[in-house]
Amino acid sequence: MWAQRGPPGGTDQRRGTHCRPVRRSDGLLHWRDDTRRRWRPAMTQRRDVLLAGFGACSAAGPDVEAFWRALQRAPEAPSPNAIVPRSTDGRTWRHGHCLPASASHVHADFDSLIADVALQALDDARRRGHALDTLHTGLVLGTAAGDSRRAERHRLEDAVAPYATSHPYRAIDTLPHVLPIQVSGPAFVAANACSAGLHALVHAVDIIRAGMADAMIVIGADLLSHVTQSGFQRMTALDPQGCMPFDVRRLGTVLGEGAAALVLVADSEAAAHAGSAGRIRGIGVSCDAFHPTAPEPGGRDISRALREALRDANVGPDGIDVIVPHGTGTPPNDRIEGNILAAVLGPSVVMPPVLSVKAHIGHTAGASGLFSLLAAALALAHRKVPAGYCERPDPATRIRLPSRETPLRARRPLRALINACGFGGNNVSLVLQEGTP
Repeated sequence: MWAQRGPPGGTDQRRGTHCRPVRRSDGLLHWRDDTRRRWRPAMTQRRDVLLAGFGACSAAGPDVEAFWRALQRAPEAPSPNAIVPRSTDGRTWRHGHCLPASASHVHADFDSLIADVALQALDDARRRGHALDTLHTGLVLGTAAGDSRRAERHRLEDAVAPYATSHPYRAIDTLPHVLPIQVSGPAFVAANACSAGLHALVHAVDIIRAGMADAMIVIGADLLSHVTQSGFQRMTALDPQGCMPFDVRRLGTVLGEGAAALVLVADSEAAAHAGSAGRIRGIGVSCDAFHPTAPEPGGRDISRALREALRDANVGPDGIDVIVPHGTGTPPNDRIEGNILAAVLGPSVVMPPVLSVKAHIGHTAGASGLFSLLAAALALAHRKVPAGYCERPDPATRIRLPSRETPLRARRPLRALINACGFGGNNVSLVLQEGTP
């Protein structure tokens, strides 16, 4: 959904920006930005989109380096007191993966959390040589529940806060004021449950490919909350011990909190001379709408998204070097996703090593897809996949996490296949190609 500024073709009342579609003499549709007095080609040709920079804050630590270190060691147990208890409810489990003390300055503040990771991503992009100050840049936030902690506090205090100050979409208006660059492009929120982060990225890629922005800041964020914890527990979707994706002992997921951000830039001559964390090669999106929370048992539309991503990237199943699945740890979801991944790759292709994230940082809801993308980018950059720490692989899932660190070698650029699934049957798959130093 569009928030605050409206869709492209509308007017930014605060800055006066107005973009309008105009067909020029060359017969192609262009966007005319009257404020900047420049033409931007719209959908004239397909362009790859580069990952210029990353930022992250999770239970693993306050930055990207801490996240990568965590993936290379055995997962830590969730905190037994991550959820703040309510005096009227002693039945809800309180365990979860919360932000550590080193990130206490953002622990309880949704606005500070997303600003922190956005600034990390912008700094990373600058270090790689991208001159973002000169780019027409937009912003998109992907979240499942938004600033749930603030909303719960208002309800417990019997306070009715003004909608403009309590809903998560306000961040689209407040965040640009703390960033070192001007956000002059489209700005909006994607709320597609646990696939919201990757849905936000897909929209951002489309905007860049359409010429409506030169760069996009993409953020995925969610916090732990009593309401979300209670809902998952009542669905019997939580494991009381820990998250164990694709393990025969798995009973459910464990919720986590955090945020990940990335900067996307158009693949231009200037960007080619800078470094990148990866290249978006293929995208697949589907929705089965089978059930409010459960996936379609046959995994039909998960398969569709995966196949579309491979087709969009013009890559065969043998062109994938690592897989980062959704991998929630719930018994039916892991079985369906694992079997679909095996079926999409086909019997003639050896299953690439699988990198699972949620055992280390929990299920971060709307941020989870971007954490998976970050894990894939880091694995490709370091040319290795950390051990999976799956003690008893479930033979029914047809998928295996490597028991030891696996080096990645190829005579061509390395590629990863990333998958995210959300409530309502919202599925997103991506093919990511390794970047340049």
